[in-house]
Amino acid sequence: MHRPLRVLALALALAVTPACASLPFGETRIENPIAAARTLDQRAYALLQTYAAGLEEAADLARDPSTPANVRHALARAEARAAPAIEALYAAFSLYRAGAGPEAEAGLRSALADAEPTVGDLQSILRSRR
Repeated sequence: MHRPLRVLALALALAVTPACASLPFGETRIENPIAAARTLDQRAYALLQTYAAGLEEAADLARDPSTPANVRHALARAEARAAPAIEALYAAFSLYRAGAGPEAEAGLRSALADAEPTVGDLQSILRSRR
């Protein structure tokens, strides 16, 4: 009698385990790291890393022969608009991290405001291709 109960208990445990794993308890997946950032330096870091990841994905798309030419051109235009803003953001972030004072904070806020829309444009193009 013990053996059928063990088999039944094991079958029940195996049947319930995938169902429990699919529940969203303690889910830590973050779709948008920029929205999750709480401090100014976290926002800058998240935006810089989002741009880097997007640039890598854009390069992969540009190398793919099945990518239409208009998408390649749109990616190139979006990257050309984003690159100067990201370079300015990186410089402002470095100055801010060096502790240059309130001017550095204002410069970082301004650089973030300039860079966010350009990275958003690049991300929009990439999302449309997924």
